[in-house]
Amino acid sequence: MKLITTRLIMLLAVGMFVVPSWAGKPVPTTATKSTPAQLFQTMKIALEKKDQATFASQWDSRGYKSNLVGRSGLPGRAVFSQGSRKAWYLKPDFKKTTTITKEILVLPCAIWSLKAKRAVDEVHAVIVLSKEKWLILGAGENKKEVLSLAQKYKDKKL
Repeated sequence: MKLITTRLIMLLAVGMFVVPSWAGKPVPTTATKSTPAQLFQTMKIALEKKDQATFASQWDSRGYKSNLVGRSGLPGRAVFSQGSRKAWYLKPDFKKTTTITKEILVLPCAIWSLKAKRAVDEVHAVIVLSKEKWLILGAGENKKEVLSLAQKYKDKKL
C-alpha cells in the first residue's frame, strides 16, 4: 500500500508541474481582471499610435457607436477621431472617483493635450467591469448626464 501511495503522490506532483505536449496550453485557474488604470493607459497609447481597433476595444460597443450620455457627450468613435487628430487623451483623476457599484465607476477626466502639456477641458467617464475587463460606456462634460447613464446601466435600462 505504501508503494502505491508514494507512486500516486509522485504522479500527482509531476502532473501539477509538467504538461504533456498533447495536452495543449494549461488553463489559468484564476481569472485576470484588467484595471481602470490599464484601460486609460491602453486608450492613450492607441490614440498616440492612431490605432482605432485597440481604442475601440476599450469601449462598450454601444458607447463606441453611439452617444449614450446626452447633449454633452460624444460616441467613442468621435473621441478617437478628435483625440488622434488633435493629440489629446483622457487623463482620469482616480482620487475623485464616484463609485456607483464595484463594477460601475464615474471618473472625472482631464482632456490632456500632448502638444500644450496641460488640460484643455474636462469630462466625466462611466467605466464598467464587463466580463473581467473594464470598458468605457460613455463620457461627457455634464456630470448629471454621465451619472444618469451610470444609473441606467445599473438598472439594466440600456
